[in-house]
Amino acid sequence: MLVINNMKKVLMITTGGTMASKETEHGLSPKLAAKELLEYVPELEQLIDISIQDILNIESSDLVPSYWKVMVKTIEDNYDKYDGFVVIHGTDTLAYTSSALSYMIQNPKKPIIVTGSQVPISNNISDAKKNLIDSCILAAKGDMNGVFVVFNGKIMFGNHVTKLRSKNYDAFDSINYPVIGKIDGGKVYKYIQPEDNGKSIKYYYDLNDKVLLIKFYPGINEKHYEDIHTQYKGVILENYGVGGIPRSFLNCISNWTNNGVVVIGSTQVQYDGTDLGRYTVGNEAIKKYGIYESGEMTVESVITKLMYALGNSKTITETRKLFTANIQNDMVNID
Repeated sequence: MLVINNMKKVLMITTGGTMASKETEHGLSPKLAAKELLEYVPELEQLIDISIQDILNIESSDLVPSYWKVMVKTIEDNYDKYDGFVVIHGTDTLAYTSSALSYMIQNPKKPIIVTGSQVPISNNISDAKKNLIDSCILAAKGDMNGVFVVFNGKIMFGNHVTKLRSKNYDAFDSINYPVIGKIDGGKVYKYIQPEDNGKSIKYYYDLNDKVLLIKFYPGINEKHYEDIHTQYKGVILENYGVGGIPRSFLNCISNWTNNGVVVIGSTQVQYDGTDLGRYTVGNEAIKKYGIYESGEMTVESVITKLMYALGNSKTITETRKLFTANIQNDMVNID
């Protein structure tokens, strides 16, 4: 294993999840605090100066946007004290959190790593130890700027990951963007060096979670969605393919946009992104109703970025500007 010189300082932040779980008569439940997690990897404390902070102890399916603010505040309060940060998280909503952190903590000059495991660290056979050690090694290096997910040896941008496998150790992959590195035997191999844009770190806490995701399916009834503008400020359409929208939804889209709702055209397909203007309905939705598309972003990234954009803007124009800005390489090949 790679020895980190000068005992770099890393803050490990725990939120619960499978890694911190133990078997109970009712199934897995988060039970382990950060101190107990480290007892399973005693070698880490010989290599890195690790501090710990328990902020949550929940299953990630119970995670809500207000908890992202707790994570951000913890990092902001401790930013100057550490070389890097590791957030332990449940895998089910990990991609949402890593995406949200990339929008809520912009231009960091240190690595912020989100990781978890498919099997509890307390089990004899588990992926937890490797993921935890790998994450701490990358955090301690301190030369990777941004929010990343480290899982099964892969280093990925936090706003490009999606969970593709429910049980396999190789649970996450980077969608429409290359894996930027790997960790093998304690050594970090970087394929892509994240660029420093020269801007100062900035934290964002204002989120608007009045966002609705609509997944199209054959037979969906548009009448159920006609009046959602009374409850939501943003709508994301999970279209077919590059942007197939049922024509019956055009009246809904017109009604929503006329009432100030921001509508984003996304896709149900994992790879290659959107091209809304290819077909007549999508073309009409763009030109007539001003909806805009997600390009090659993941759905987790689209949802969290729209919450961020709505929370930090006062007009539709401002929202569009924030949503379409390239933040940590999230917008790929889109104008």
